[in-house]
Amino acid sequence: MSNGFEQHNIDHLSASSINMAMGSLSAWCVRYLMAQRFPSSAAAERGKAVEVGVAHGLFNPDVSEKECVELGLDAFRGMMDIGNFFDTDEREATESDVSAMIPLALAELRPLGVPTPSGGTNQHEIGIACRFAEGDNGTVHIKGYLDFYYADQELIVDLKTTKRSPSSWSQSHAIQAAIYGKATGAKVKFLHVTPKKTVWLELDDITAELSINAVKASVKRLERFLSLSKDAELLTKSAPHDPSSFYWKGAESLESFIS
Repeated sequence: MSNGFEQHNIDHLSASSINMAMGSLSAWCVRYLMAQRFPSSAAAERGKAVEVGVAHGLFNPDVSEKECVELGLDAFRGMMDIGNFFDTDEREATESDVSAMIPLALAELRPLGVPTPSGGTNQHEIGIACRFAEGDNGTVHIKGYLDFYYADQELIVDLKTTKRSPSSWSQSHAIQAAIYGKATGAKVKFLHVTPKKTVWLELDDITAELSINAVKASVKRLERFLSLSKDAELLTKSAPHDPSSFYWKGAESLESFIS
């Protein structure tokens, strides 16, 4: 007998998909049951661009910060050219942020040394089995990709770009960090970079345990919801919907799937 995930051809979850299900089940259904892509955001593209520049500087420790910044800006502009068209002011402001964030991140991360490379790519894939029911058919795979892994230090660093630096863990970030820690046994730190400063947060054992428990509970609820029907469209139209959720910002055209 298939479980709810198998019933809808979902072979794995991720921290981001779990957080989406917790934050907006209607958005999760549109994304994963109806296979619709949500529009990107300036913040998301900024993060990708900064990571490109920072990764170049970490894996090539002799290159200049200027070269890393230019590479990050080229990546951001390339993303804009393939369809992420923000208004001119937002685009220019984001480019300014990218230029400021890359040197700040490099200043914090270069002292750690060169991260451990992964075969063919910079990012290491990790995974855990999350149990939601008894029996052989009662687990689902959760996978993720590490920004920077330092095997000799048993350390994972995830890079986050933000306008405002946090003082504590958000639930979504703690869930992501806890999954990384559970899968590897390594220490997990998040480096938050604003255009003006950086903030480190390290996952503690209590937060990690609470976050893993939240993952298990969310996965159980999600599997039960999916088991209610094989009709993906019916489930999507039945899911609770909060139009004020940030997932739905700029995604009004997708609301037809839930109406």
